[in-house]
Amino acid sequence: MKIITLIALLTVTLLAFLDVFPKGSVGGAMSLALLFVAAAIAVGLHDAWSNRRGVLGWIVSIIVSFVGGLFGAGVGAVLVENAIMLVRPEGALMQTHHPMLYLSLNGQMICTLLGAWLALALVNRFRMTGTVGGA
Repeated sequence: MKIITLIALLTVTLLAFLDVFPKGSVGGAMSLALLFVAAAIAVGLHDAWSNRRGVLGWIVSIIVSFVGGLFGAGVGAVLVENAIMLVRPEGALMQTHHPMLYLSLNGQMICTLLGAWLALALVNRFRMTGTVGGA
């Protein structure tokens, strides 16, 4: 789990530093969203692999981590937006490469991964107690 987090944070930071994301269009936001979704699905794949799940368990782990990642990304977006409003940078973050850009991207990724992990932890707790079907 730590390796997934480290790789995701390094990837998003490096891509932002290298100015890979297009500015002034939807492509930059969609590229970032793809990175966040890929990281959340990687958490689900890791959970399914490490716990030696069956086919249904793999499907459940991937879907739960995806939904948890979306929820975590939503919560992270609210937190990051409020933090940016407190700093009030001059201009767009992607154009000025303000340090808040890297902090906000990494904070958003951490919230996404935390949401995916918490959702999996909740489902795994139900799996252990037997209240959810025998997946």
